[in-house]
Amino acid sequence: MSNIIIPGVSNSQMDTRRMVDELMEIERRPVERLENTRDQYQAQRLAWQDVGRHLNTFRTSATRLYGFESPFAARIARSSDPGSLTAEASRTAQEDINSIEVLQVARADSFASQQLPSDYRVEAGRYGFQVGEQQQTFEFRGGNLSDFAAAVNRHAGSLLRARVVRDTAQTQIIAFESRHEGLENRLSFTHRSEQMALDMGVIAPSERAGFGFELTGASALRNADAVHIGEEQLLLEAQSEAALPAPSVMTIQPGMILELELRFSERPEGPPAPPPPPGPSIPGLGSVSLEDVTVLNAPSRALLPEAPEPEETPRVDSNEILFALSEGRRVPLPELPESEEFSMVRIPVSEYLQSLEGLELVNRNTHRDIEIRSARVFDPEAVGEYEPVNPLRTAQDARLRVEGIEVTRSSNRIDDIVPGTTLNLHRPSAGPVEIAVEPDRESAKDAVIEFVAYYNQLIRDINILTRAEPEIIDQIEYFSDEEREQARARLGLLQGDSTLNQLRTRLQTIVMNAYDTGPDSELRLLAQIGISSNAGAPGRGFDPGRLRGYLEINENVLDNALANNFEEIRRLFGSDTDGDRVIDTGVGYTASEYIRGFTQIGGVVATRTNSIDTRITNTDRQIENYGERLDRREAELRREFSRMEGALQELEQSRSQIEGMNPNSGSRR
Repeated sequence: MSNIIIPGVSNSQMDTRRMVDELMEIERRPVERLENTRDQYQAQRLAWQDVGRHLNTFRTSATRLYGFESPFAARIARSSDPGSLTAEASRTAQEDINSIEVLQVARADSFASQQLPSDYRVEAGRYGFQVGEQQQTFEFRGGNLSDFAAAVNRHAGSLLRARVVRDTAQTQIIAFESRHEGLENRLSFTHRSEQMALDMGVIAPSERAGFGFELTGASALRNADAVHIGEEQLLLEAQSEAALPAPSVMTIQPGMILELELRFSERPEGPPAPPPPPGPSIPGLGSVSLEDVTVLNAPSRALLPEAPEPEETPRVDSNEILFALSEGRRVPLPELPESEEFSMVRIPVSEYLQSLEGLELVNRNTHRDIEIRSARVFDPEAVGEYEPVNPLRTAQDARLRVEGIEVTRSSNRIDDIVPGTTLNLHRPSAGPVEIAVEPDRESAKDAVIEFVAYYNQLIRDINILTRAEPEIIDQIEYFSDEEREQARARLGLLQGDSTLNQLRTRLQTIVMNAYDTGPDSELRLLAQIGISSNAGAPGRGFDPGRLRGYLEINENVLDNALANNFEEIRRLFGSDTDGDRVIDTGVGYTASEYIRGFTQIGGVVATRTNSIDTRITNTDRQIENYGERLDRREAELRREFSRMEGALQELEQSRSQIEGMNPNSGSRR
């Protein structure tokens, strides 16, 4: 739109575009007010969303103090010798102190070859390895020693590891290491691996493979009716004896052991009854016959004394069961450990004799039977028919003495000895190691501190949103400059909101109230464990922040309370008062249940944000409608000014024509 020049007015002109813009600016002021209102609603909505997040966070921390993840139910295990034995306690572990001595740790087989030339090659073929009951085979296309080691690790890496070491510039050694510990996981070579291991000098034929006793070859030595011989089990009832011969006279090599699988079982009926006393021997009756008639003699009568009642057998408990037959001698072997379940017992038989002809099993017990499922003599370093030539380490089970009872396991990670606790063996101990299972006080303390921190965070945000006092922000020392500016922008945003003010008041009441922690407990307040609005050390100056509802923690008081009143503190945050095994009181429980009404679906926070969303939608609709009206108004103004501009142009043309008719009109001015 061009500028308008009014005739008869010297150097005067009107900027119609600017005039329309100024008029529209006045017209748009209600829209700006609506936009400001919408921005205010959006800021309030974000504020309520933040409050909802902080409520959820605080409720989670409160629930954690009494719920199924409560740190008050967590347990830790402390070891008096962590270098030898450590432990991990689960939540089901009972508080106790266990004495455990690590006699030996479990180990895995590790065998090395002899020196091999640097250009040594492994032929193509199918190779296999076995560890315990697990077996892996693979095809190898042939190659050098490093290629073969890589193929082993690629195809059988779950069972063993192979590595090649250059011991000199011209020679190399390959080592095979099992990944599984324990005697039940011996490493052996199958398929072409067996011949390869023989060629490399990893293994050699063994003279120490040993033998197994045939249980069916046993014979009763005493009380034969109480000795039961079967293919899979040999049972010696109370006060019986049996002999178990060896297949042949066995030369015992150094390191050989005798292994038996057996158990003791208590006789519920007591010792077997003694046989009745023998009576007199009475001859036959005799008879006489005449033709077809036979007459028998009258029976003899013997007056026998009444048999006395057998005396009660005194109880005999003996674990001295085993005797070895060697070179015509009867050699006693160590006592057997008691076990009501079948367990493996190993005796270093090479320490007691040089040859073995058989075993004698003597059950002197009056109230216990002995069951034997297997018996064998072998060298633990032998691998089947072979033995390692250069063993770097041979497989062995872990051996422990738990409260005086010796036990064996195939792994250094044991979870079935101390209930709820996993033992980790590292090395043999110099003596008994104490494993103390106790509450995890550090985790409980961290959870309590977290609860207080999230409470203070929630109270802080409510204070900022509901009060227009700049000193509220100035008193928060831990704010960064950016956080301080953000807080100033939200200061008083929800001022006068009765819901938030009520929330703050109710939370302050919850953390100050007394709670039932048991009939014999005097601990009922958070202040008694060092948590209050004035829990700091005495003598400090006045802190106006204490008047804002924030909590403080006196860590010394809290530590002392956790050390001496752990269960009472647990009940302070959540306890069952009516015996139905459902938590129904406590600081954590009460806070969590109260906040539930704010954070649940359809709760206070959701209702308030939905209400604000409705206001924002309505305001957007008003802005849109008003915008359409403004567009129409602006178009109307532009049309009116266009008509006015057209009229002025016509006047200008008329003036020019008149001046053209009077050429002297210009000189008269």
